[in-house]
Amino acid sequence: TTVAMGPPPDGGTEPAAAIQHFKEVLILAPDFAVAHMNLGLLYFATGETDAGLGSLRKSVELSPDDPAARYNLGYVLLGMEEIGEARTHLERAHAIDGQDVDILSALALTQLGLGDVDTAARLFKKATELQPRDPVLWLQYGSALAAQGDLDSAAESAHKALAIAPGFSSARIQLVAILREARR
Repeated sequence: TTVAMGPPPDGGTEPAAAIQHFKEVLILAPDFAVAHMNLGLLYFATGETDAGLGSLRKSVELSPDDPAARYNLGYVLLGMEEIGEARTHLERAHAIDGQDVDILSALALTQLGLGDVDTAARLFKKATELQPRDPVLWLQYGSALAAQGDLDSAAESAHKALAIAPGFSSARIQLVAILREARR
């Protein structure tokens, strides 16, 4: 759910050159929200967290109804364990684009972080309905089901992930853990 505005002159392979490119774009067009978003993501990729947050927040400020800007800021905040603020941006992104699977998945992860496993399971279920061939979504859905205590459905979800991607070791590990828990 990111929106790119075209590669920097070097093709985007060198982060420092890409950062410089977006800084130059913003000199010419300081209110270009997509450039702020891309610059923020680049800053995060290079470990410049404060600068990244500033750019992503500026992108949301300039374009508050852009689901990509809201998603990217929310997802970064989720990774920083700023769950409350992440939830605000992800809920807004979901309200704008209710069919985006990345937004649904991030929002579900946020709900898990808040301990709301029922809402997380509902969101993961919707995500698997929208993208039924994604083994990661089935694995995440299974985790939420296991957290609800529905171990049979959680095992079934892990089996679906393995049916899609037989070599998916995380799904195999989760299935074993669920089966062990079910025997207790």
